[in-house]
Amino acid sequence: YGGAEQGDLLRYVAQVVVALQIGIIALVAPSLTSAAISTEIENGTWELLRLTPRGGGEIFAGKLLPSLVPAVLPVLALLPAYGALCIVNPSYVLFLGRMMPVVLLAVLFCCMVGLTFSSFMASTARATAPRRRLFSRS
Repeated sequence: YGGAEQGDLLRYVAQVVVALQIGIIALVAPSLTSAAISTEIENGTWELLRLTPRGGGEIFAGKLLPSLVPAVLPVLALLPAYGALCIVNPSYVLFLGRMMPVVLLAVLFCCMVGLTFSSFMASTARATAPRRRLFSRS
C-alpha cells in the first residue's frame, strides 16, 4: 500500500489502533464519573455520606470502582484488532503486553478526572459542562 513495506504499514496500523483507543477512552470515561459526587450534593445525600464511618479515600474509591467496569469496555472492544495484529506478526504480542498497562492506566486516569470534576462542582450540569465545552462546535 503506497510503496510501504508490510512492517511499516503494520506499525502504522498499530499506532492508529492505540491512538483511536486512547481517544475513545478520553471521550467516554470522564462522562461515566462526572456526576458521581455532584449528584450526591444535588440530592442532599452528601452530608449523610460524609457522616458514615468511611474516610474520603474510601468514598472516592467507592464512587470510582463502579464506573471502571463500563470504562474498560472500549479496551475489550479492540482486543480483536490487537489479536489480528498478533496473528499477522507474532512479535506484536510483546507490543500488546507493553501497551495494555498504558491503556488501562489511561482508563483509570480519565475516570479520576471525571470524578475530580464531580467533587469540585455543586451541580451535575456544571460537572459535565467542561466536557461539553471541550467537544461542542458552538
